[in-house]
Amino acid sequence: MTAMQDEFGAYPDAFHARREVRSFVKPPVQGFFLDKMYRLSPLSRDTRELLYKSAAEFTNWWLTYRTSDDGLPRYHHGNESGWDNGTVFKDGLPAKSPDLSTWLILQMDFLAREAEVLELPEDQARWRYISQQLQSALLNLLLTDNGFQAIRVTGSDSWPVQSESLILFLPLLLGDDIPELIRNSLLDKLLADGKYFTPYGFASEPLDSKQFAEDGYWRGAVWPPTALLLSELLIRCGRSEEALRNAQAYCDMCVDSGFFENYSAIDGHGLRDCGFTWSASVFMIFIRDYLERGSGSD
Repeated sequence: MTAMQDEFGAYPDAFHARREVRSFVKPPVQGFFLDKMYRLSPLSRDTRELLYKSAAEFTNWWLTYRTSDDGLPRYHHGNESGWDNGTVFKDGLPAKSPDLSTWLILQMDFLAREAEVLELPEDQARWRYISQQLQSALLNLLLTDNGFQAIRVTGSDSWPVQSESLILFLPLLLGDDIPELIRNSLLDKLLADGKYFTPYGFASEPLDSKQFAEDGYWRGAVWPPTALLLSELLIRCGRSEEALRNAQAYCDMCVDSGFFENYSAIDGHGLRDCGFTWSASVFMIFIRDYLERGSGSD
């Protein structure tokens, strides 16, 4: 991907030998996953410098071209979130969704740590400052009494989107940086019976939502990448028992149904594309990091 960045720092959505897709990009999740990869297998300084430069350029692209005057970044297409048709996008785009701010905060925290390792003190200070500014904007502008919200933007107008999408819980990846009362309230809602948490993992739209659809793609299905993120989220919020339950439920579902792109939140059967690498990858990660050890703390 580093070789495919454009002159402004954006990665393509996809590419192969004959075609590049640059109609939209992907969310800035590189820092989150590189951090986990480095803990498993430290890389050479040259490789870390290459990946730092690439992730920094992509982060600057979001900050330069997709961040509004209020400090919040925005999606221009649902595909850019990975949750293509999630209900946070049902009113249209652009949209300021709290997951995007969360990914950028985590990305800049990673870049700050890497800048320290690579002896780049000015970069380190810059990333920490912008991360703190964005966290303040996230909590001040997208947090309500009922939880996090997404905001639809059109011209000079904006309004909150009425959505219960699971994506609105991803700021909990920030763990203790979310105020304790708010954090516990969101966790209670996330884990409530008959809502998101099913015997097969977390539904992308709550089961009791009017917009829930069993095979509605990001409006109801259980998704492998989300399964991983939700267990990580729960660990960071001190809910290790629930994180392990989720990991076990996902792995049991894969044993019964196979490695599909996504799964029914009602009975766990595979819905789309019966041979997906991310399903198998999450299965192996859960076994290695959660089920064999009994926790996902690392």
